[in-house]
Amino acid sequence: TIAQSTNNGKGVAGVAFGTRIMPVKVLSRTGSGTLADVADGIRFSADHGATVINMSLGGPFPSISMEDAVNHAYKKGTIVVCAAGNSNTPR
Repeated sequence: TIAQSTNNGKGVAGVAFGTRIMPVKVLSRTGSGTLADVADGIRFSADHGATVINMSLGGPFPSISMEDAVNHAYKKGTIVVCAAGNSNTPR
């Protein structure tokens, strides 16, 4: 819905109409995968012209490979956005 048109009679409005989306699949059909797979997806996206990477995923601990991938994207001028706090843990 982020790139959804507005005033289309469907009751949904996007915030970035006309945006081009680069779908990058890094998880299996059941939603499982490794942090290395996700990090590779971040690098791939940044290397192929993504200006914004939006992710909704979680994990139990920090990851150096993810940090390195996000830093790679940042150096390419890509903004990386990811959900936080979805697991309701007190950290």
